[in-house]
Amino acid sequence: MGIGLKSMTGYGVARGGTSTSSLEIIVRSVNGRFLESRIHLPRELSAIEVDLRKIISKYFSRGSVDVFISRKARGEKSHLKLYFHEEMAKAWFKVAENLKNMTVLEGKLDINTVLQLPEVVGFEEDQVSLDLEAQELRQLAQKACESCLLERSREGEALHIELSLILSRLNKVIQQMIDQSHETNQFLREKMESRLKVRWSEIQLDQQRFQQELALLWDKSDITEELGRLREHTLHYSNLLQAEGSQGKKLDFYTQELLREVNTIGSKSPLAQLTHLVVTAKTEIEKLREQVQNIE
Repeated sequence: MGIGLKSMTGYGVARGGTSTSSLEIIVRSVNGRFLESRIHLPRELSAIEVDLRKIISKYFSRGSVDVFISRKARGEKSHLKLYFHEEMAKAWFKVAENLKNMTVLEGKLDINTVLQLPEVVGFEEDQVSLDLEAQELRQLAQKACESCLLERSREGEALHIELSLILSRLNKVIQQMIDQSHETNQFLREKMESRLKVRWSEIQLDQQRFQQELALLWDKSDITEELGRLREHTLHYSNLLQAEGSQGKKLDFYTQELLREVNTIGSKSPLAQLTHLVVTAKTEIEKLREQVQNIE
């Protein structure tokens, strides 16, 4: 089935047939939150729809998958059996007789007209031929799914490269935030102490209360924990990019967590330099989000 990241966009086709028909099956997949398969089958082969769904579920875990099957007769048509529906013919004759009695219309049904009436004469497929076609289609479905999966894997390799580049840029921004946080922390501490000293002088708070107020304000403004979680999230992100299997949902989750931490930092940011880094980080995370939407 292949390893590494896989895209949810792919296309595969397989062709074959039996002595009585030529067959083509196309498998096309696009983005989807869950696995959703839509199978477009000729009515005569509707019995194998369940089997085709099972085959699809072995190859894909997410995405919207469309399966198109075309079927053309070839060679001698000895496998087709002509049938005459006697009861349907009698019903048509009765309708014609009633219509004649109700109106002034004249005329009679002749043999040529009867043969053209719906459901009176038709062809039935030989069941043995249909069973052979169904068996062939199961094999073709696997080949088409393998072809589609190969393309999804190629797309996944390209996505892996792009996501790695974006993540590398984001890590650089996070490191700049960490460097900037030292200056930010010093700025915040001085600003808080200045504000509290003015308040302290007005209401005569004792020293212990002053330190408690300072600690409370500092806790609301410090971004050390957020920066630490950002580092952890990007590490998990990098590990998922190397992991096997379906990782799209996990990557989407960590993308949301990255954005949440950056938004929190932005809400605490008192300096223009840090605000600029927050905007840059959010831009890179949005790029991650766009790419992750296409990962299985």
